[in-house]
Amino acid sequence: MIHTCYKRLWYVEKYLIPSMVKQGILKEDIIVWKDKQKSGNLESFVRSMKWIAENQPHKDGIWHLQDDIAISKQFKDLTEKYNNGISAGFCNQISDGGNVNMMGKVPYNMAWFSFQCIRIPNCYAGEFVDWYRTDVVPNKRFEELRSEGKNDDALFKRFIWEKHPYETCNNFIPNIVEHIDYLIGGSVINKQREGTRKAYWFEEPKIIEELEKSLKR
Repeated sequence: MIHTCYKRLWYVEKYLIPSMVKQGILKEDIIVWKDKQKSGNLESFVRSMKWIAENQPHKDGIWHLQDDIAISKQFKDLTEKYNNGISAGFCNQISDGGNVNMMGKVPYNMAWFSFQCIRIPNCYAGEFVDWYRTDVVPNKRFEELRSEGKNDDALFKRFIWEKHPYETCNNFIPNIVEHIDYLIGGSVINKQREGTRKAYWFEEPKIIEELEKSLKR
């Protein structure tokens, strides 16, 4: 599932989906979740989870991707190999860099915060929506997270901490996606954060170089 807004749909359709299909991922298996109400990525993510709870098998799971990534050459193979439980394919240089030794299956409190690439079991979808709508602790920090219209990753992580404290997550090092917000624009993220949102360890710079050349950025 690719989560996107209309300002970035051109990149999703012209570059991201074709790069996935080129690796052998069936186009009909890719769900493009558009923020039709322009509600921001947090509210759009909550709506997608509600849709998943109502329309997708609970025993399965979905890889959730943001619309400002490039995928590695191992993306298909690794996402298929680790197609169970919670798995995270991205960590950034600053916020998550301290966890680089926590590779493989680790306690969820040592998982990467960033949602550029994460597999979430469908069985958590409806429970997360109910928790988000009713049980978020009304302290200043969480009111700020909700009011900003983003931070879906931080709120989902808090949900797991509270409701499933013994859950684990499989961390991917090297990362299987790179964050390329600076190439495609349309970001709601403060531009001062761009440097911190790069992957901690992405082994295929030629993929990014080709995109930079193609997009003339």
